[in-house]
Amino acid sequence: MLLLSIALASFTFPGGSPAAFANKLYEASSQPVFICQGVSAKIPKVEFDPSDANSIMAAFKNAGPTTKTPGVEMTFTDGLVDPAFLNVPVIIPGSATYGPATPSADWVKDGNVTIKLEESQSIRLGDLRTLKTSRPVSIHRSLEGFKVVVRVQDMPERDFLIKLAKISGARFRSSSKEFELTPFGPEFISRVVKTLRESSSRPKDSAGGAVAQEKDTPMDIWIACLQDLTEADLMKVLDSKEGLTSFGMPTKGKGAAAFVAWFKKSQAAAGKNPGAQQGQFSISLKAVDWAKSSFLYGTNLSVSAELVYTDPTVRQERKARFEISQSVARTFGPGGL
Repeated sequence: MLLLSIALASFTFPGGSPAAFANKLYEASSQPVFICQGVSAKIPKVEFDPSDANSIMAAFKNAGPTTKTPGVEMTFTDGLVDPAFLNVPVIIPGSATYGPATPSADWVKDGNVTIKLEESQSIRLGDLRTLKTSRPVSIHRSLEGFKVVVRVQDMPERDFLIKLAKISGARFRSSSKEFELTPFGPEFISRVVKTLRESSSRPKDSAGGAVAQEKDTPMDIWIACLQDLTEADLMKVLDSKEGLTSFGMPTKGKGAAAFVAWFKKSQAAAGKNPGAQQGQFSISLKAVDWAKSSFLYGTNLSVSAELVYTDPTVRQERKARFEISQSVARTFGPGGL
């Protein structure tokens, strides 16, 4: 009898820096490897079949903040933005600092990109503006703080930048003058929301995980308002030079619902019971003077809104004006607290 022993190709990484992981995975798979992190962190010990995307996804499912993106490509992300951009501290398991790699002139040759980092290195996305590509590379300031690790060999520059945009939640545009990376609205907002939820300003348990927090807090209102932003509104905020961007938000959106829930709760705490409420919102988001600061959120961003509601005690419509900052919510006007 002839016995056949068939073993699936196995890749084992003992844990370590993203660059060490990328280099070893490239050797095993011969595929380009891209890793984008908002917060630098180690890659934990993982084992998988590099020819099976489902095997890789499963290996990373509960392995830590960095996960495999859907699909067959060797791309990984923690789904966060640079916390410094939001002015919030974020601490995640395996956090580590890696030295920035300065783009080298020999990374691009004849329109092809070859990059192999030292194990202790990562690339600040904004620094890739200096790549010697056939056209200048423009990277939006909201993306420049991402930490990127790549292992590629003779990859066409356009393909490289497209993959880089995809893994960092950005859009890639090409013109006769430049290559451009700008935030992709839905994905960028999703990453901002995840980063805020991971913020160390929210309570943590003994294992470092976020603890369920009381709902209808200023942070929850912030997140709800951000989720209502259209891509056009987001870019207005990010590109504002004057420090103030105003636009309407949907009265039936998540932000409006969060405002109403918070208002009901605050009125009840004061012994009041406002009746049926109809939100009429005019939202103002204060962006940043980028010449002075790199922060969008925190003390540099606030939301104001006006709510029209019915006061059952006097059977009259009243207005309450809100101002919401990172951790403080205040109400002004008739019927206010």
